[in-house]
Amino acid sequence: MSLPAIGRRSLLTAGGVAAGALAFPAAAAQASEAAPTTPAAAIRQLLEGNRRFTAGRSRHPHQTLARLHEVAAGQHPWAVLLGCADSRVSPELLFDQGIGDLFDDRVAGNIVDDLLLGSIEYAVEERSSRRR
Repeated sequence: MSLPAIGRRSLLTAGGVAAGALAFPAAAAQASEAAPTTPAAAIRQLLEGNRRFTAGRSRHPHQTLARLHEVAAGQHPWAVLLGCADSRVSPELLFDQGIGDLFDDRVAGNIVDDLLLGSIEYAVEERSSRRR
């Protein structure tokens, strides 16, 4: 089956939708920065984190050894991000978020196919399974 090509504008739109529409309430957010509970709050938190990053005032939330042990038992991110595969900087740094806060879906070539969509579905299921 041949999939249609997706342009950059569509990809960016999809990334915004993935970041905003898939915001999840936190199961056990650390006091330093609570997970957003609505799509609008998720976008706001990502933008605020990016402003801190670009200003050189990152907080690096949820990046403790305790947090690493917490997410080792299971992941429950509050947002799914779709972006291009790149070695220069991770979304957690760009948006000043921590370990387990974001589910990064990154692919070279800006191609959204069934495999990538399956990965997004997996992220949603991982979060949903915690709430059952």
